[in-house]
Amino acid sequence: MKISCYKHQEFEDSQLISANIDGLELWFRFPKTFEHDCGDASPLVVASLIPAMLLGEDIELSDELFISPLLFSNLTALQEIYCSWNPIFKHINIRARLQEPVARRSGKACFFSGGVDGSYSLLQHSDSIDYAVLVNGFDFNMDDATWRVMIARNEHLAKSLGITLIPVETNFKYFTSAFGIARQCNFGAVLICIGQIIGFDVLYIAAGLTYRNILPDGSHVLTDPLWTTESTAIIHTGMEADRRAKIEKISENEIALSNLWVCWKDPSANCGECDKCMRTYIALRICGIDNFEFEKKISIRQVSKISIHNNVELSIFESFLEAAIQSENLDIQLIKALKNLIFKYKSRSFLKDTLQQFFPAFIRWRHNARPELDRLVDIGLTPRYSDSIVLQGVRERFQKGKEFKEPENIGSIFSNPKSGT
Repeated sequence: MKISCYKHQEFEDSQLISANIDGLELWFRFPKTFEHDCGDASPLVVASLIPAMLLGEDIELSDELFISPLLFSNLTALQEIYCSWNPIFKHINIRARLQEPVARRSGKACFFSGGVDGSYSLLQHSDSIDYAVLVNGFDFNMDDATWRVMIARNEHLAKSLGITLIPVETNFKYFTSAFGIARQCNFGAVLICIGQIIGFDVLYIAAGLTYRNILPDGSHVLTDPLWTTESTAIIHTGMEADRRAKIEKISENEIALSNLWVCWKDPSANCGECDKCMRTYIALRICGIDNFEFEKKISIRQVSKISIHNNVELSIFESFLEAAIQSENLDIQLIKALKNLIFKYKSRSFLKDTLQQFFPAFIRWRHNARPELDRLVDIGLTPRYSDSIVLQGVRERFQKGKEFKEPENIGSIFSNPKSGT
């Protein structure tokens, strides 16, 4: 996997960083305030390690580029972790010149989009954080108008804490999906790559899991610190608190609670229908907070109809159940609904494992019968029966030299052209 054409362009109110990785362009756009070193390809190695391990390709940097010796020394440990989580990933070599990056003294930062994890970390470290980074092209691509609304609502809380909000625009979501990698697999690398490109001295990454439920995840207490370089320290933070405890902390700040945004449908509101809104409603109900507004009122009947999709979500619902049982105001309806959700997920998981063990041919047939788009962005950090099929499809697409069309709806607040080129 060749990394080359690392470029830096300046515009009236922004700068654009781009590079070619295995024929795909990866780009980032952010304010001109920060200096950048286009010789330091450490962030690009962070971005490309998991895709390269998936394809089993060594990473090779063009001669003018270098990477951090500290990061290089940790790449073996990172690969050991990813390969132990999912054997679909393979050990690779990184051929690069080593050189210590120059510290740019850009301050301390965390990522913040108004969600539970980010809001909690922002409040926990508000005395030491200089910047809160908000990204378009990370979870999903927002158009110009939606992106401006998102910035405005999050800037309100940041300013109240004396923290500067930094908007960043990128095509990283597109880049990740081009390799058939699930977002949950690579999202930590997205954040850390951005933090290193901007050059923060310290970067806080908000934990989504707790010490009691440490599972393979794209941002993890084992892996995040290993991405540290001589100039940017990575700190994984917030594992001491589950979702209920985080919302209790957030509720102490009126602006933070009113700003809380968990919905993937609309940055101006919480829809009250999606799974993330449902999970937030559960945590709020356990905490006894009943003045939080959703677009549509949520009931226990709706909660009972949602699904748990993976073991990470299972750990969240199990912590909800434990907290609900221990709550002073015993909520029998909620406890019953949570028990049923957990039982249904465990029953489905048992059935899937049984089918895979005794009827693998049927599983392969069922997967191949699905539409192509349903099978592409599928590979995660834990093994699935479909991994080898998805990987085969990704390799075939790259071997054929198929062109990947980048989405055109990545909104911008800057005056420069929207193209990364």
